[in-house]
Amino acid sequence: TVKFVFLYSGVLGLKHDARLFIELAQTFSQHPDVRVVVVAEGQFADALISESRSRNLENLVTLPYQPAAAYPDMLASADVLMTILRTDASVYSVPSKVYAYMCAARPQLLSLAAANPAAKLVLENQVGLVSEPGDMGAWVKNAHTVYQNRYNNQQMGITARAYAEEQFNIDRIADEFEALMQGGH
Repeated sequence: TVKFVFLYSGVLGLKHDARLFIELAQTFSQHPDVRVVVVAEGQFADALISESRSRNLENLVTLPYQPAAAYPDMLASADVLMTILRTDASVYSVPSKVYAYMCAARPQLLSLAAANPAAKLVLENQVGLVSEPGDMGAWVKNAHTVYQNRYNNQQMGITARAYAEEQFNIDRIADEFEALMQGGH
């Protein structure tokens, strides 16, 4: 059976609210085609595993970090890629995973303060949905939206990839860097 995968990959720590993953898994517990996959290690990942077991959330899968060579395939296995930060962390942290996710041509589900540059990037380019940290209702609503609207997800992924190809073009970046080094503007 084909699964619809919400994927988070990266560090889980004090600046992350892993309850969002629990809420998502609970919300979709009656949807046998949905998996919430978290690729992380450490005490916060262990706590997430423990919590998912105590709530019998079989649709929440926590995996250890994957080899770097598998990273592109891992992202490609997802239908939606997730980024989360608590409100206070959104002030000082800009999650670089948002850029990698754009390269993967997948829509994004973010729980970030709207003022965060990554949230602005996602919203301005219409490559995902953003809810404020701690707003479980908006988080779940956004998750249902991306789950139910597969065509729009495909469009968001195409737009994200096009942005990445344009903005992360190494030849253009090298030319701009060289011009700066030579004193040009």
